[in-house]
Amino acid sequence: MKRIYIFLMVLFLLLSGCAPVEDATEVGVEPTEATNSTESAPAQIETATPTETRLAPKETSTPTKPPPTLVKTATPTESQPTPVIPFTADLIGPGQQEAFSFQSSSGEEIIFWLYLPEDYDDSQTWPLILSLHGFLGFEPSFERVRGQSPLAWVSQDVEFPFIVISPQAPSGSWAKFHEPMDELIEFLSESISIDPDAQFITGLSAGAVGAWQWVLALPDRFAGLAVIGGGPSMNPNDPVTENICLLKDLPVWIAHSEGDLEVPIEPSRAMVTALEECGSTVTQFTIYTDLNHVDSISTAYAGPELYDWMLALIE
Repeated sequence: MKRIYIFLMVLFLLLSGCAPVEDATEVGVEPTEATNSTESAPAQIETATPTETRLAPKETSTPTKPPPTLVKTATPTESQPTPVIPFTADLIGPGQQEAFSFQSSSGEEIIFWLYLPEDYDDSQTWPLILSLHGFLGFEPSFERVRGQSPLAWVSQDVEFPFIVISPQAPSGSWAKFHEPMDELIEFLSESISIDPDAQFITGLSAGAVGAWQWVLALPDRFAGLAVIGGGPSMNPNDPVTENICLLKDLPVWIAHSEGDLEVPIEPSRAMVTALEECGSTVTQFTIYTDLNHVDSISTAYAGPELYDWMLALIE
C-alpha cells in the first residue's frame, strides 16, 4: 500500500513538472504562414480607384451678358413735355428761343416760342416774323412747333435780324385765331422792341392756309406775306377766294414745288394769277422743279432769298 502511494506521488510530480510546452498559437486553429519580418500586411483603407480624378466643376453663371437694368424712360417717339411759363421780358435774352404762355382778354391761352436776335438790344426796333406751323404742329408735342419755325432751317451764314414768334394753334385750326394773336403781339411790344412797320407773317403747308386767312381778314396788318407749300384752302379744288384783290398792294412771296405730291402746286399758281389780274406788282413766285413737300419748305426757309426779300421791303 505504501509502495502504491509512493508510486502515485512520483507519477504526479513527473506529470506536473515535466509537461511539454504548448505552441503559442490558439489550440485548434491552424497556424498561418509566417510573413517576412520586414513586410507588413497592407492596411485595408478605402481609397479612390487609381484612375484620374477630376474635381466637380463649380457652379458658375454662363458667360452671357447680364440682363439690362430696367429704367423707366420715354420711348423714342415720345417727346418730353416742354416747360411753358407766362412771359416776362427778363426771362429771355439775345440769341435765345424760349417757350411762353399768354392769356388773352377773351380767355384764350396761347403758347408760343419767342426768339430774339443774337445782337438784340433795346436801342433800336427789330422786324418781326410771325410763323404759323403746319399740320404736325397741331399735335400735343410743342417741340414740333419749334421744329417748323424758320429758325429750324435758316442757314448759319444768313443774316437773320428778326424777332420770331411761333405760336401753336390751340384748336387744330388757324381760323378765328387772329384777334388773340394780335393781342399777344401788342402785349409783347410793351416789353421788347418790335418794329410796328416791319411785321411779316409766314406759314408752311397748313400754316400757309392760316396765313392766307389772316391777311385776307386783315390786309393792312402786315408788311409782307410769305407762304411755303400751301394754298388758301386745305382743299386744292376750292376756287380762288372772291376778295383776293384786297391783297393787290401787299407784298406776297409764294414758294412751291412742282414735285410736291402732298400739296399740289395748282392752288398757288391760281393765287399768283389772280393777284396779277388784280394789278399786283409786288407778288413773287418761286417755283422748285423736283423737290418734295418737306424739301421745298426747308429750302425756302434756309434762305437767304426769303429774308433778303423781307429786309428789302423795310429799307
